[in-house]
Amino acid sequence: MVKCDFSNCGFAQKELEKTAMRLEDRFLKLRRCSQSTALSQSDDLFSLPARTDALEIAQHYASVHKDIDVLVVIGIGGSNLGAKAVIKALLGKFYHITSKKQILFAENCDPESAKAMKKVVENSIQEGKRVLVCAISKSGSTTETIANLEIILQTLSVQGVNPKDHVLVITDKGSKLDLLSKSSGFDVIYSPESVGGRYSVFSTVGLVPLAIAGIDIKVLLEGALQSTKENLLCEAHSSPAAISAASIYLNAKSGRQTFNQFIFSPDMESCGKWYRQLLAESSGKEWNIDGSARINAGITPMVSIGTTDLHSIAQLYLAGPRNTYFRFISYDEKGEHLTIPDMPHFEPLVQNIQGRETQDISDAILGGVQAAFAEAGLPFQQIRLKAKSPKSLGWLFQFQMAEVVLLCELLGVNPYDQPNVESYKQQTRKLLSQGI
Repeated sequence: MVKCDFSNCGFAQKELEKTAMRLEDRFLKLRRCSQSTALSQSDDLFSLPARTDALEIAQHYASVHKDIDVLVVIGIGGSNLGAKAVIKALLGKFYHITSKKQILFAENCDPESAKAMKKVVENSIQEGKRVLVCAISKSGSTTETIANLEIILQTLSVQGVNPKDHVLVITDKGSKLDLLSKSSGFDVIYSPESVGGRYSVFSTVGLVPLAIAGIDIKVLLEGALQSTKENLLCEAHSSPAAISAASIYLNAKSGRQTFNQFIFSPDMESCGKWYRQLLAESSGKEWNIDGSARINAGITPMVSIGTTDLHSIAQLYLAGPRNTYFRFISYDEKGEHLTIPDMPHFEPLVQNIQGRETQDISDAILGGVQAAFAEAGLPFQQIRLKAKSPKSLGWLFQFQMAEVVLLCELLGVNPYDQPNVESYKQQTRKLLSQGI
């Protein structure tokens, strides 16, 4: 399903395996948690793909709302990046144009975005379209999410639509949003309290909007289960997730503290941004895991898109500072491929592309980039998906969550908390209370 290649990562296989073996204790804990049926601690997130409760809830609401025309997902960060990544990857970059069901993401509450979202909802209702709003906030008090929800609720009411028939809320049990939603008559779905937002794609937080959007979440979870088997139900030295964590750690120790995912698929750009949050919030910590030392640890994540960014930033990668470790992500395109028309008079412009499939050209460019990186001594790893499919994405997301948790173990930090994020939220609330 997925091929991982670490042969150009800058370190010998024996050194990778030796570093991975340092993870044995944590690795065994993750393995036990992946086979658990309870959700009582953070590591239990790895059991989510094997559970049926969230799957059944998501399938139920997908059936109830199967006839909607417009889905508005209100959320930010971990509350929507997972679902957004899967939807954009599978439905394509132009899904707004090609999909029968319009799917919108209300994230920021900047003036332009808020007005545009309000207008889309107004026009949809006036055109007789059925609109469903799915608001997601685990804490129930996320500023951007609540602001957007209020705007959309008012818009529905002004258009003569009863919000309680068109609003679905996903939040932690007992949150203020939970209590308010119940009193307002909205359907409420609970998110698992022990699973942080950035790890929640296989919980109700990710599965409900995905199922309503028409994604085959059962197959998505099958891919995640396969990933669990290949990455956790094995020895640490043979786990791709553990080896990848070791390679990122060793490169960081060698001065390459930036990790750049070079994704050869514009459709999967949001997958890179989902991983960006996962790595940044998990590894970026001021203190070590027991709070005894200030270490200011962290790996800086970047996202590059092939082949587009080869024409904007490759010069820096090839000739600039040696401070970056790369991961190339690509996939085998299935189905009918487009072929470049055989126009001989174009041959002098670019040779050897006449009559070639676009997949051949893309793969040749990817191969050329990797050869250039190897020649320049730039370390990289490769992940090749068998297809851009729900199953492959399920595998990839579970692999990357295991990888990040294991990497944080090597860094000596807590992969699940994000205490410093609260500082800007506190300042925001202070400014709002002062009327600013």
